[in-house]
Amino acid sequence: MKALRRIWLVGVGVVVSVMPSVAAQARPYTLFYMDGSQAAKTSFAAHAAKIDVLVPTWYTVDADGLVGGGPDEPVMQVARRNGVEVMPIVALFDMKAFHRLATNSAAQAEMNAAMVRESKAHGYSGFQFDFEHIAWTDRDLLSEMVARSADAMHKAGLKLTIATVPNAPGYVTSKDGRDGFEAWMFREWRGAYDLAALSKSADLICLMTYDQHTRWTMPGPVAGWRWTQENLEYALKVVPKEKLLLGIPLYGAHWYARAPTVTDTSETPNEGGDEISTAAVMALAAALAEAPQWTEQAWRAVLAGGGRVMLVAETEQGIAGFCVAQVVMDTAELESIAVERTEQRRGVGGRLLAAAMEACAAAGARRMLLEVRVSNEAARRLYARAGFVESGRRRGYYREPVEDAVGMECALGAG
Repeated sequence: MKALRRIWLVGVGVVVSVMPSVAAQARPYTLFYMDGSQAAKTSFAAHAAKIDVLVPTWYTVDADGLVGGGPDEPVMQVARRNGVEVMPIVALFDMKAFHRLATNSAAQAEMNAAMVRESKAHGYSGFQFDFEHIAWTDRDLLSEMVARSADAMHKAGLKLTIATVPNAPGYVTSKDGRDGFEAWMFREWRGAYDLAALSKSADLICLMTYDQHTRWTMPGPVAGWRWTQENLEYALKVVPKEKLLLGIPLYGAHWYARAPTVTDTSETPNEGGDEISTAAVMALAAALAEAPQWTEQAWRAVLAGGGRVMLVAETEQGIAGFCVAQVVMDTAELESIAVERTEQRRGVGGRLLAAAMEACAAAGARRMLLEVRVSNEAARRLYARAGFVESGRRRGYYREPVEDAVGMECALGAG
């Protein structure tokens, strides 16, 4: 088990408008992406009153313009009851198939006719293009196709929007002099989106500011603040702000390492990353008496709130442990660290603690505080090995059973 990383709340993607016309409203203009999972449908039903536009992943198109898919009627009923506009995605994630579609006017006409037909039949406001894995050399073809499709939709009184992969600064860059990955990303994913041209035709540009780090990269945030800001500022240079929506991920990732790929001449790292859910963390916490027995609302506040670091350890069998710390100015407090019973005494707790200390130091903390039951000698030894020293006691602090808490402290960032 390897590679522990910070975690964010898991959910369904949402994009938020930066339109000045809605800036004074009580809440932002929201467009909510929904996949086909039951969890996504349940989440939509619970929060429909806060959503302006629902964009479900209901349709695909192939190289010949054949559109397939259809509505989920229970979801449509929820949308109608709550006055939510429905604008499904039509998706294509295939470089060769997209090129064939983009160079075939008859296929595009077939696709456009299908989008109009489905919109009229089911009461959609229009469609959103989600075309990804496009060669950068097809940049102009994409812009031209969007213009033709937007014209067809607008003539029918419908909307056409498009989701775009963030591509600031608009060309290949490298921060460390190694541009292989960045060149590949631009060539096959980022380079096809001419935001200035697309915004002239599409009703909205939905900037997919998420998946900054994926299984193809080193571990890191789904959408780091600086990366998100750079892509937003770049887009605003060419896209009218009333047409731009900013993507906000409501999911996170945890990271792990598989066995390396070994050949006769080399060994290659084999890292991976998957989504992590609030429910999975809560289930582990509920099974461990030493973990805080917080409510779901409290856990969600922890996971979504600022100033906190959360790390999850995973094995092939699932989540092995987690750690939560809070950073306030130059002080970090270790709020909880828990390890699955079958994984205890295997070094998981020590690695979680070390990762938490490193993350808190990176966030500006210069010391870490914690409290532990006086009877929990295994944990106290773990903390002592990490450099913590006893700083005081709180009488009768713990309940069930009543017990003293030992306060411990450690300097961070030394050396």
